[in-house]
Amino acid sequence: MEISATVGSEQKSDETNGMANADTKKSPQSFLRRFSTKLRGVFQRNVSDSTKYLADSNIKNEEEAALSLIINYSTDSNLKELGIVVIGGWAVWAYTRLRRSSDVDIVLSPEAWGYLEYKAKEQGFQTTSDTNSNMRKHQIKTITNGEHIDIDSYVAYQDELDVPPQELLSELTTTISVCFKKKRYMVNVPTPEALMLMKLKAYNDTKRPKHMKDIFGIIFYNKQQDKQFDPKQAGRLMYRYGLRGNVEIFVDAANQIVNEVSTTEEIRDSFKAEIDEIAQRMKDGIKEEEEAAQKATQLSRQ
Repeated sequence: MEISATVGSEQKSDETNGMANADTKKSPQSFLRRFSTKLRGVFQRNVSDSTKYLADSNIKNEEEAALSLIINYSTDSNLKELGIVVIGGWAVWAYTRLRRSSDVDIVLSPEAWGYLEYKAKEQGFQTTSDTNSNMRKHQIKTITNGEHIDIDSYVAYQDELDVPPQELLSELTTTISVCFKKKRYMVNVPTPEALMLMKLKAYNDTKRPKHMKDIFGIIFYNKQQDKQFDPKQAGRLMYRYGLRGNVEIFVDAANQIVNEVSTTEEIRDSFKAEIDEIAQRMKDGIKEEEEAAQKATQLSRQ
């Protein structure tokens, strides 16, 4: 599987617009800029200067190796046909361009995993099935461009995520164009709402602030204008997967982060108001889905 170019050419606006469009202190983008700058001691990655951070010349070796794997897999005709979706930090990057990662997380169909496992073993890489306290996953340990990169693979109907992998391969996936080495590639990622739920699960399990930073990015700094986060849809998914308590988890975690990084009372209060509004819309989505389920039950009994 070699990297192959796809349609289009590099558009500098993706990497240079950054946060320059923020023009008021209360705007989400403006807050996120302060938010990121203030989190140097909290987050392991500092993204205060997004334009510099995202330049190709500043990509770290392990990040480039990880991204090259994603491009390889996403453009491989067999994997595309069999089913592959990029999740985790690189999916957040596809939406926001805020943070890269040095590992790879993907969701695969059973057939795609079989193909990928075969190719990995053919190249001399180690493959394992790993079970931890929260989820089961398959893993490939690779050496790519001289870097050790772990590929965590979640296989539909076999492994567990808060959002079932098989649904990420169907209705809860979308395609985003990403730029790598001045060429564009189409990558399948979860919808913003599904990705937010997975990131919230990661935060609740680990309490690592980077996951809440990712959530803030998905909600407030999504550069994909036609794929903006919909709190009501997130609420519907929470109801569908038995995650109604996630609204409170989101509010508590978001307010904690805001309290830690707010430079003024005005910023803190305005952004808490935004968080409360998002939470209410999530609750509205839960209520709508619950009422729809009740109506469906009543109709089935008639």
